[in-house]
Amino acid sequence: MGRQTAYAKVWLKGWDQEHNERCPSNFSGSCNGWIWHSNRVAKTWRGRQTRARCAKACGDKVQYAAGKDGHPCSGANTIRHINPSENLNDGANGAVECTWSSIDDNALRDMSDDMKYTNSSMSDKGSVYEQLLFGVRLGGYNTEGNGFCEYSNNLHKIVDKNGDTCYDKIITKLGDAVAKQEGIKYCEIDENKTDPKCKCINVSGNTFLQDCQNNPTWAGCDEILKGEADFKKLGLTSASGLYGNADCLSPGICSGDVYSPMTNLPACSNKNAICNQILQQDNIKAYAGLNTAQHCNIDFEAEQAKKDESTTITPSTPSGTPSTPSGTPSTPSGTPSTPSGTPSTPSGGIRDYIPRSVDEFKTDTKKQITVGGGLFLMCCCLLIIILLASSGGNGGGGGRFQRFRR
Repeated sequence: MGRQTAYAKVWLKGWDQEHNERCPSNFSGSCNGWIWHSNRVAKTWRGRQTRARCAKACGDKVQYAAGKDGHPCSGANTIRHINPSENLNDGANGAVECTWSSIDDNALRDMSDDMKYTNSSMSDKGSVYEQLLFGVRLGGYNTEGNGFCEYSNNLHKIVDKNGDTCYDKIITKLGDAVAKQEGIKYCEIDENKTDPKCKCINVSGNTFLQDCQNNPTWAGCDEILKGEADFKKLGLTSASGLYGNADCLSPGICSGDVYSPMTNLPACSNKNAICNQILQQDNIKAYAGLNTAQHCNIDFEAEQAKKDESTTITPSTPSGTPSTPSGTPSTPSGTPSTPSGTPSTPSGGIRDYIPRSVDEFKTDTKKQITVGGGLFLMCCCLLIIILLASSGGNGGGGGRFQRFRR
């Protein structure tokens, strides 16, 4: 990191030397200036004469706030006393310019809890610590853009003992939009594309799938390409329109410690479900008496389920035709259904004694007795008819017949 400059007002707890009338006006070199403390009237043979009490710009009489010991430029490579004509004192004894030839995140972490850096001030420009983070424009001296955190490559560096990075500091001081803009600038640098913090930005554009296919080493692209491969295994391609955005291929890809695009990547709104239909009946004839059920259980959000239910049209049952009771298995494939209008055989009563097939007669004793009894009765009836017919051939029957003929 190059030169960084900050400004601070200073107070004095005493003086180092007295000078005639005023303090020496040396404002160009480092630590050569003198800060005015107070005046004293001295008596000489010539009469009254004013004496100025002055403190060294780098001396131990300098305070970062009234009554608070510590130089706000402690550790700086150059400390210059600013000319009072610039009107930067604002109620203090003086003002100083502090320049570090190089400063890094380690130095800033040490400063983050040191009061002489964090509680020093220069009007509304912030403390020395804040100016080193964000830069400052002050008077005729311009150090704008010279803050440590204004360099994109420093965004992820920890600059506070509490663990805050430059990115965190920018959000706190300048807002979320500025922080996002800085994150985008960082991730636009080619060598930063592989940084895990850039994975959300890498896949936030409309061409994210093509970008990842062309640049598989970019952060986040391994997740996207894996998600695409899983979809392809199921027969889905990007042309189907079911891929959706990056969150559909890799849910939660923008969560965690990542830099965000200006418009946050929305959660996937697609609802994709795969129905497995398993039929393990290789020999269909062998399973002629079985029912085969194929299920697809999709449990989306309750709200969506209610919406689907309210828009589903259920076909009405034809008038006079009883609907199939819930839970009753459908007619097995290959088994003829009962002809329309033919009632099924009820159980109970005399029908339980009548065989419906040869197989039933062979195996059902009750139905064998019924059939045997029926045959016996039929034989008895035939015998009675034969006997009646035989007796009718004698005179009595014939006489009546003959009388009728007459």
